Amino acid sequence: MITPRLLTLQDMFADRVQYQVPIYQRPYAWGREEQWQPLWDDIEAIASRQIEGNGHAPQAHFLGAIVIELASAEAGRVRTYSVIDGQQRLTTLQLVLAALRTTAETRDPSRLPDIDRLLRNDGRHAGGELKYKVALGRHDRPTFNAVVDGVRDDAAVEGIMGAVTFFTAVISNWVDRGTTPESRLDALQDVLEGLLQIVAIQLDGSSDAQVIFETLNSRGADLTSLDLTKNSLLQQARREGADELVLHEEQWEPALGDADYWLETVRQGRYTRERADLFLMHWVTMRTGKVANAQRLFDDFRKNVLRAEPQPLASEIITALAADATTYRSFENFDPVTVEGRFFKRLGQMDTTTLLPVALRLFSATELIAERRELALQALESWLVRRMVLGATTQHYNRLLASLLTMLNRQNDLSHADSLVIGALRGFVNPTDRWPTDEVVFARLTEQPLYGYINPRRIRLLFEACEDRIADNNKTERIAMPDGLTVEHALPQEWQTNWRLPVGPDIEEQSAIRESHVHRLGNLTLVTQALNSALSNAEWAVKRVELAKRSRLLVNQRLCAHETWDEALIDSRSEEFARYIIETWPGPTANVWGPVTPDVVLASSTDDEATEETDDGGIPSVNGQTRGAQASDESREVIRRLIREGMSPDQIYTQMGKQDRYWVAAIEEEAREANQLAAHSPTPEVVAALRDQGLRWERIAARTFGDARRVKDVRRLYEELRGQGSSHSSYSGRGRRFPSMTGE
Repeated sequence: MITPRLLTLQDMFADRVQYQVPIYQRPYAWGREEQWQPLWDDIEAIASRQIEGNGHAPQAHFLGAIVIELASAEAGRVRTYSVIDGQQRLTTLQLVLAALRTTAETRDPSRLPDIDRLLRNDGRHAGGELKYKVALGRHDRPTFNAVVDGVRDDAAVEGIMGAVTFFTAVISNWVDRGTTPESRLDALQDVLEGLLQIVAIQLDGSSDAQVIFETLNSRGADLTSLDLTKNSLLQQARREGADELVLHEEQWEPALGDADYWLETVRQGRYTRERADLFLMHWVTMRTGKVANAQRLFDDFRKNVLRAEPQPLASEIITALAADATTYRSFENFDPVTVEGRFFKRLGQMDTTTLLPVALRLFSATELIAERRELALQALESWLVRRMVLGATTQHYNRLLASLLTMLNRQNDLSHADSLVIGALRGFVNPTDRWPTDEVVFARLTEQPLYGYINPRRIRLLFEACEDRIADNNKTERIAMPDGLTVEHALPQEWQTNWRLPVGPDIEEQSAIRESHVHRLGNLTLVTQALNSALSNAEWAVKRVELAKRSRLLVNQRLCAHETWDEALIDSRSEEFARYIIETWPGPTANVWGPVTPDVVLASSTDDEATEETDDGGIPSVNGQTRGAQASDESREVIRRLIREGMSPDQIYTQMGKQDRYWVAAIEEEAREANQLAAHSPTPEVVAALRDQGLRWERIAARTFGDARRVKDVRRLYEELRGQGSSHSSYSGRGRRFPSMTGE
């Protein structure tokens, strides 16, 4: 049952009562501009009307609501209430009363007993902490108690001490403004004791305080999603019989109690939020394998973590959350020359947070040794950087991330997580998802413009890698690139003034060639903003001297070694730097990742989007053989080339005349390009695992038997494990792939 009552401050604080703020609610957060000044403006306006009189009855002023729950009510003792919502308002009103008391001390001390009665309890059962009308959480309690006991810090401008300093100043100024301070103190005391009203909503034992608390706060104002998470976990832990105080003091606070750090607003990728909420978003994603919605973060936590099946103990969640928070915070502290330090720095340069939940999962796996974790991070970084170079779509990253996390979370032992991650990345076979090869990356970096197509911060990332490679090759120390460097064109963008081409019959062709080279990798470098402006469109002789004199970077010293600068040298430098980039971020077939193995293949993000599946397995077959001719060797060569160029089996099917044998061949060649053709043992368990990942029957047949036509065989294996007819019940139900298809 819920009982609302309209109360004045006299009603709320005059009796022997204490309002207890749970230890897990957030610290005092009200400030001058948003809350203190508007509250004082209201108080001042009412008090001024009291002074003026004019025969009108005093007008009460409504200040909002609080939600409380009776905690104890023993006869003769201090009655205590648990504050469910409204602790900021309650605290501030106590601070206003404390400021009034300070003002009265030097103007009319006779008022002090009445004011103090609203701030402190007395009597033989009101000793220790029970003498205070409001008991705040651990973080604020010492300061608040000191203020109530008369301690001041006139230099404070924020927090509890800042609030009482503010209210003392405005009250003193208002009281001293008139000719009769006593009458002004009378008016102000009348307002504070009897004309400010609050609706106190009192719950009884039948009401779920946490649900009401979440309803009041989940859409809004003061509390972060992490605050709501903490409250719900500690309430649940108490119901489970755990010691919530121990959990809060020994686990939560050491990891997540630093308000200055966790409540700081920071930007990550497209999100600008308090660091606490960003961490929780990545943590929920990591824990569940489902990308958490930033706008419904607490709802996602409550649904997918707190109420997961089987339901975990709240104390276990707190332990895991606190440990992972410590790990997450450590990401900022890695030395930038380490694998981990470079990984997190480069994520920032690429302005992406997609891989943070995966990184958090790898770091939380205590059985995974550092060397193997580093290899997994390097593979993830390579996949991301190479796709960045190509300007590949990021549209499916969330889905791929979820697949990767789901795969990792299903493992009982992650000591070989590097192999799982590398195998998964190699298994992304669709053009929109795949790990780009050396050939594709090299062609992009040497034949196409880079500037204007890739963000300057990302170009800097590539040049940092080139700088490090040159230093390593020359056996010299690496020089950290200073912040604020900008992209400079050796051959300027406006080259026509100082870089004129010789007049001739092919002038238009030569101009076109030059224009095509201006934004290429080999023509770019990094300089300070001041040097960039100074060099501008200068001729090479001038640029060369200034670069040599003002830049210590090896990429610039090598550039200055050329007496001339032209398109041929741009091509040569593009190729040199492209090799450095490929060496820094090895491709999917590089030896550093180990041999290609069938450890795991994740469902590609467009398996079900690109093609329609049939209820009879996709390819009409008799004894496992497709009716109709197979693709010739010449056709397969064409299909292989199209696969390498990024075409999907559906696109190839359409381009090659919509003949089903070409679609079948494309499925097989797609698997071959990913080193997945016949890479898996054809067992019931393997077939079921691949099907559970969302693969079509034809793709499973290609990856187990090496023949996409053996649909009957893979379905038979599936039914051996899952039961007769189960292969039909797993059908996606969206129509036949070819008009000629019929049921078996």
